[in-house]
Amino acid sequence: MPGPAADEGKVPFRTAKEEIRVGLGVEGSEGGGGGREKPGARGRRQDIAWRNVFLLSLLHLGAVYSLALIPKAQPLTLLWDD
Repeated sequence: MPGPAADEGKVPFRTAKEEIRVGLGVEGSEGGGGGREKPGARGRRQDIAWRNVFLLSLLHLGAVYSLALIPKAQPLTLLWDD
């Protein structure tokens, strides 16, 4: 039994590309900003995931520390490969 959209001569389903375009706000978007904003979303603040900030800071500090150790390595260590 077809739904009300099929009764009016409209296509009841969209193709995957049409769904993606509508979901991204490509059709009818104003200002070329990409996606659609929710009403009242302009003034909202984003929550900071402090755990992620801490872990990424540790990761970057470790990377800087490893770069500082490179000049101290022996030449054969630098040539070593798995």
